[in-house]
Amino acid sequence: MIFDKFRKKTPEPQPKETIVRELYLIRHADALDEFSRGDIGRVLSDKGFQQAEKTAQFLNKSGVLPDVIIHSGAVRTMSTAETIALVLGKEISLIEASALYNVSADEWLAFIHSIDNDLRIVVAVGHNFGISEFASQLNGSTLDRLENAAVYGFQFHIDTWDELKKGRGKLIIQFTPV
Repeated sequence: MIFDKFRKKTPEPQPKETIVRELYLIRHADALDEFSRGDIGRVLSDKGFQQAEKTAQFLNKSGVLPDVIIHSGAVRTMSTAETIALVLGKEISLIEASALYNVSADEWLAFIHSIDNDLRIVVAVGHNFGISEFASQLNGSTLDRLENAAVYGFQFHIDTWDELKKGRGKLIIQFTPV
C-alpha cells in the first residue's frame, strides 16, 4: 500500500543471548594401591603429582581459569584439585562434594544442576566410571574412558546450570598427560 512506508516498523525480537558456561571433568591423578585408610584415603603417587601438574600446565596454556574446583573429598581427588589450583597460580576456591564419590553419570548430572549460577567456569575432579560415562553423555557420543589426570572440557550456552542437558556439550578440549 501507499502508506506502508510511513508505518512505524516494529523491531524484530532479538534472540536472547545465553551465558557461555564451561565444565572441565578431570579424573583424579594416579594413586598408590595402599588401602590401609580405605579407598577414600588413598594418596597420590609421585607419578600422580606429576600428572596433576601437567594437566594444570595444559589448562593454564589453554587459558582455563576456573571459578572453582570441586572434588569428591577422596584424598586423591583433593590432592589433584589442590595441585591444579597451585600450578594455575590463581586463588581458586576448592569445594569438597562428597556426593561425587564414585557416583553414576546421572548423579553427576544432578550434582551439576545444583551448582551456583554465579560460577561460569567449573573444574570437577572425580572417579571412573561415572565421570567418563558422564563426559560421553554430555558430548552425545562415546568418548574414551578418562585416564589418570585426563580432562575433557565442555562448553554450554545455558543461562543456569540446571539447564544442562545430555548431548548438548561441545567438547572444547581433551588432554591426557603422558
